[in-house]
Amino acid sequence: MSILGLRRKLADARSEEKIVSALSEVRVAVAFAQRGHSVELLPDDARPEWPTSPPDLVLYHRDYRAYVEVFRWSPDDTGSQLHERLAPVLEERDLVLRMSLPEGLSSLVVRHDERTERERLIEAIADEIIALVQELDPSNLPFQTTIRGAQIDLMRSEPGRGRLGSWNTAATFIPNESYDNQLVARLVKKAAKPSCWPETKQHHPYFVAVDAQQTLGQYDAFARVLYGPSTFNPWMGPDERRSPAVRYPEIVEERLKTPWRDLLLSLGYDATKRHYIREPGFFAREPPPSDLCGVITLHQDVLEFFPNPFADARKLRHDYHQELGIGLATAIEKRVGENTAL
Repeated sequence: MSILGLRRKLADARSEEKIVSALSEVRVAVAFAQRGHSVELLPDDARPEWPTSPPDLVLYHRDYRAYVEVFRWSPDDTGSQLHERLAPVLEERDLVLRMSLPEGLSSLVVRHDERTERERLIEAIADEIIALVQELDPSNLPFQTTIRGAQIDLMRSEPGRGRLGSWNTAATFIPNESYDNQLVARLVKKAAKPSCWPETKQHHPYFVAVDAQQTLGQYDAFARVLYGPSTFNPWMGPDERRSPAVRYPEIVEERLKTPWRDLLLSLGYDATKRHYIREPGFFAREPPPSDLCGVITLHQDVLEFFPNPFADARKLRHDYHQELGIGLATAIEKRVGENTAL
């Protein structure tokens, strides 16, 4: 396993934000190195060969070279925040804490301002719980109370087994639109990077890799965002056709005349059928992110590939996933299967 530049990458991470970002880059680098690639982690500062905005990684495999930009897409961190604050004091006092969060603290938060406010509220609840634990008479256990709408249940543990036993949330909906918008905003920024590189660098394949640390279903957003949300007309028969329900961008019509046709149709780019993509996804937006050859995800330690059928024709290839040594995303296979069945 060969990873160059690891020591310098970690040494340059001098803030919490930089450390989190660097760790995601290292995770992706390790995943590729385990698949036989030589990987170089590039520093963020300018160098003669990279005067502005270098990519995070360079992949080398046989005669193959590719550039990769990495970003972390993280979940709501309420659980880890509670555990970090409460576990030490519970362990010290041999207590088990179970709690149920109210609706206002159960909804998933996405935007930075939402997360900041959620962190503030969780910190306030944790402070009050810690104060309660420190003042609690052990003879009153088990003990139940409510703090800021959160139901608290404290009981004794075996010596050395104090812990945050569980935390439950009220029923809530996953805010798909917010997650989609967040993901698109990150992709727009990353997809534009090659435009400021030296021309000699721009002919190599370029990918965006996402360290997707989502645990509550948001990972499903990738197929929807990249290829487009789909819809289903239950009044049509499986073999029935109609006038196109939507008009796709010109680049979609162009690629439907190429070997990409089968994949595009199976993904849902046929608005004459009862199950179809109702609006183009990020890859087919106008203007399309033509420098981006695909998106790679690292999710639950598995690398998957979402090809961009609308990339610049000079870079477009059907076998990038084979060169990268990773499989096509299971979300693509799932959507293909659904459209085939329908």
